Formats: sequence, structure tokens, C-alpha cells
Amino acid sequence: MLGRLAKYLRMLGFDTKYEKEIKDEELLREAKDEDRIVITRDTHLVKRKDAVGICILLTKNDVKSQLIELNNAIPVFAKAAPFTRCSVCNTLLVPITKEQAEKNVPPYVFKTQNQFSYCPACDKVYWPATHIAKLTAFFKEILQKE
Repeated sequence: MLGRLAKYLRMLGFDTKYEKEIKDEELLREAKDEDRIVITRDTHLVKRKDAVGICILLTKNDVKSQLIELNNAIPVFAKAAPFTRCSVCNTLLVPITKEQAEKNVPPYVFKTQNQFSYCPACDKVYWPATHIAKLTAFFKEILQKE
């Protein structure tokens, strides 16, 4: 399963669709219809004739190694727009004012933060706290290992 990878790709700003349960035929049809790349660990899937050109096979288990593998296959980091999508539902985030965020964030966050983004699909509010610095360092570390 590549659920963690999907979440990280969303954090990097990529339109990332992830379904736990989907038949190969449906997955490949959707990928073609929606002009998507299929990222998989399924060796049987990538060997199918109808998968040629739209599948990338990953062999690693951990998300850091998977991101390195993916970036080596297609340079995703060059096209990244970090923290512009909801990591939960993939929707583009919308900037909101501090006042608009007040009712949806803890009091300490409201006092200490000035920038907020909102997911109109799942009603989640994001702000640039310490996790942004940690994730940015994580992504930079991956780039150095290419």
C-alpha cells in the first residue's frame, strides 16, 4: 500500500488520487481517462500491456526511499508546490484570514500564527507551524540523496 506516499505527494502539492481497494482494470482505465500516472508496488500490474507508459514501479517499503525512487523515475521535486493541497482529501487549499480561522484553531495557534489555509472540501484549517520546517528538511534530505 502506498497511502503514506500519497499523503506526502499531496503535501508536495501534487494532485494525488489514492484508493485502497480498486481492480486493476478500473485503476488503469481511470488513469488513462484522467491522464494520471499510476505509482505501484504491484509487479504484475506494470507487466500488463495496457499499463505500459502509465505505471511506475516502486520497490522500496519506506516513504523516504519511495520518494527517492519516484524522483529518480520522474523528477517530481522540480514541479512541487508544497503545502497547497489538503493532505487528507487532495483539494486545493484556499488562503483565509486570521479572523476566519479563529473558530477552527486552538487559542494558542490563533495567538501565535498569522497565515492560514482552508480546505473547502473537508473543512480542515492549516497553518505553518513547526511541522512545515520538519517536512521541508525531510524533503531537502531526500533531494540530497538523489
